[in-house]
Amino acid sequence: MENWRWRLLLRVCVGASLFALHDLVAADEQKVIPNLDTRAEQLIQPEIKRTEYHSVRIKADDFEVGVYTGLLAVEDFTVNSMIGVRASYHMTEDFFLELAYGATKVGKSSYERGTFSVLTDEKRNLTYYTISIGYNMLPGEVFIGSKKAFNTDLYLAAGVGSVKFAGNEVFDLTYGWGYRFVAADWWDIHLGMRVHSFVQPDIQVGVLNSTNIELHTGVAVYF
Repeated sequence: MENWRWRLLLRVCVGASLFALHDLVAADEQKVIPNLDTRAEQLIQPEIKRTEYHSVRIKADDFEVGVYTGLLAVEDFTVNSMIGVRASYHMTEDFFLELAYGATKVGKSSYERGTFSVLTDEKRNLTYYTISIGYNMLPGEVFIGSKKAFNTDLYLAAGVGSVKFAGNEVFDLTYGWGYRFVAADWWDIHLGMRVHSFVQPDIQVGVLNSTNIELHTGVAVYF
C-alpha cells in the first residue's frame, strides 16, 4: 500500500514538472518572436534615387541647314579636298529629305601625269547637287557625365542628282551612310560617306563609268 502511494506521488510530480516546462517554453517563444520583429524593423531600407537624364532629339517637321567639308576621290584622278552645303527636312522621326551641293577641283588624271595636261583649269572644277532620302536606321544615345545624354543617329541615304565636270553635265547616282550627333537643341555634328556614280570623259576609252567616294564631316543647325 505504501508503494502505491509513492508511485502516485511520483506521477503527480512528473506531470507537474512537464506542465511547468511547457509553460516556460511557451513564454520564451513569445519573448523571442517580438525581438525578431523588432530587429527586422531596424534593418536599413535602401533608398534608390533615379537619375534623370535630359536629352534632345530631332523631331518631325524640323528643318536642318549646314555646311560640310572633306575629301572626294575622283576615279582616275586625285583625292581632293571639297566643301559643300546641305539642307534637310525631317518628314518623320525616321525619314528625312536632303538637298546637297558640293564642289572641288581635281588634279591630273593618270594619263595626264604621264604625258601632258588635257583639261584646262576651268574644266577641273567639279560641282554636284543631289536630292536624297534618308532613313534613321539606328538611333542611340551617348552619355557624358552623370546627367548629360546626347542623342545620335546612324542613317542611310540614297538619291540622284547631277555632276558638272570636264565641260559636261551628267547624271549622278549617290548613296551612302551618315552619323549624326545631336550636340544641343539647335545644332548637331555629322560624319558621313557618299558614293557618287557617274559617267566621266576618258582620254583612252572615251567615257568611263566611275565610282567616286566622298568622306566628309560638318555641322548643322535646325529649327
